[in-house]
Amino acid sequence: GKVEQKNDELMAPLLNKINEAISKIAQQEGFTVILDLSENVFYASSELDLTDLVIDELNLEYGPQTLPTGELKKYIVILPFREENTEAANADLGERCQDELYKVVSIFSKFKFISKIDVKSEIIKRHIGVNINDSQARL
Repeated sequence: GKVEQKNDELMAPLLNKINEAISKIAQQEGFTVILDLSENVFYASSELDLTDLVIDELNLEYGPQTLPTGELKKYIVILPFREENTEAANADLGERCQDELYKVVSIFSKFKFISKIDVKSEIIKRHIGVNINDSQARL
């Protein structure tokens, strides 16, 4: 009826902006297909959810489009995992988990990553990881 027609009329400009934002992100990130999870998608990994990227893109019209001078860039550091037993240490699980996290998180191109080598050198330089008790290791 008239209510649905008015709703469609009012929502059209917003839906157009959303579709434009999705198209822009798809081009930037190299996606060939983007699915609407509300439309009969039986499973999708949460890693593939673009909602936050679309919202960020839509919010650009309300804020500065370039980083103001002096604003901090976003960096991610992934610390090594503590290997609690000999079996984990022999399998090098801590480093393998760290490697997998780097692979997964690196999908998001808007972040800069601090390399594993830099992380290890900082840990050594600051004497972090020496004589850590269980409560410190499980923060």
